[in-house]
Amino acid sequence: MARHHSSRALDLNEYMKALTILLTAGLLAFSVSAQVENKEMRPDIDKDIPLTEAIRRANEQFPDAQPLTEEEVVAAVQAIKLTHPDIKEDIYVAYLRVVKERVLPKNMYFSQITSWNTQYGVFRVDWKDLTLRGRAATAEESKAVLSKLPGTVSVGGPIRVGGFGYRIRARFVSSPPPIEGGARATERSAPGVEKGAAPDAAPTRR
Repeated sequence: MARHHSSRALDLNEYMKALTILLTAGLLAFSVSAQVENKEMRPDIDKDIPLTEAIRRANEQFPDAQPLTEEEVVAAVQAIKLTHPDIKEDIYVAYLRVVKERVLPKNMYFSQITSWNTQYGVFRVDWKDLTLRGRAATAEESKAVLSKLPGTVSVGGPIRVGGFGYRIRARFVSSPPPIEGGARATERSAPGVEKGAAPDAAPTRR
């Protein structure tokens, strides 16, 4: 689910609440707010592409003073079991193709989060994820997902389940002025990113 929050007219708190519900239920509905998702999903999502080409596109799509490199992506993916020791075997095999074959497998794409909204203000961040699109949900699975979503979150397009989001870069860019006497902000899982994903720059999450 999706990610360029600084330019989107979407309530981030509601969005994250929806994702928490979906992840808790074991379901990841990539099409919640399909407008957001489709903006980052590559057009040739149904086929493998060379990793070098995928990274070139990602750096073009998400301009950065520190662009992604093949070495960074491969190293992050190779470490996936350090933060997800119980990852399902079929998902692990799909991600491992990035390392062994130097390809971006079909149904996998890069995405980015640029802002994090907390009770202490909005932090500018550089969070890049490598997301595996799930399969189309059955009618019963779709009904279960929709029944748990907040009323302010709309769904456009088919719901997908069984997907996986893995954070390959987590960097803070800037922060609002500090608030005195407040408790430390609790890190929330970013859309499509599971808690504990590596490398985790913040003290607690995906």
